[in-house]
Amino acid sequence: MKYRQISYFLAGIFTLIMGCASTSITSFTDPDYKSIQFKNILVAANTNKLGDRLSMENRIVEVFATNGIKSIPSYSIFPPTREFTDSLKKDLMISSNIDGCLMVYFGESGIEQVQIPVIGSKTKGTVTYNSRGADYESKTTYIGGQVLDKPYAEFDIKLFDVINGKMAWIANSFTGGSAYSNFNTVYSSFCDKIVDRLSQDNLIRTSDDITKINKAEVDRIL
Repeated sequence: MKYRQISYFLAGIFTLIMGCASTSITSFTDPDYKSIQFKNILVAANTNKLGDRLSMENRIVEVFATNGIKSIPSYSIFPPTREFTDSLKKDLMISSNIDGCLMVYFGESGIEQVQIPVIGSKTKGTVTYNSRGADYESKTTYIGGQVLDKPYAEFDIKLFDVINGKMAWIANSFTGGSAYSNFNTVYSSFCDKIVDRLSQDNLIRTSDDITKINKAEVDRIL
């Protein structure tokens, strides 16, 4: 293999092991909600693990805020120390001016093992002379061949209209991390991507979306 080819291959491996993650999402919007945007969203992580719930809700709310969208975590009006009926939940959301409820369901997660191919080797040997003649010892070092652990997680997501209880939007996602990432990296990638997809599906309008709309309107008038 030529040196340049090896360099390109090593660059690909370096990208593989960097501490990052990528998320793919498949979504569907109910036809009745093709032109409706939600302004204030409750974020609810549906899991029995309290730490996962709190961190997931906080992270999504943080990403919403960064993009100019109002939202609150579910635990702020539904404390996990209390029991709530469905009717009481609806009343509390309406009294808080919430129009959309984003439900995040934790799916399968785990570690995927990936082996890097062996792309080369280097052998170094030494010769030792003695009364019997000479002894030769060698040691071979291989480039590549390591087994890497890559975290992954799957989620199902649903967005409900609080007023009538209808499901406006549904999606599922897969997030895969690199060998040097952890589940925090995986969850952060998912949270960033889910807000992007809601914007792409025209269910929310981020600050960037509003800027683009205003610019298009000015351009149209001019």
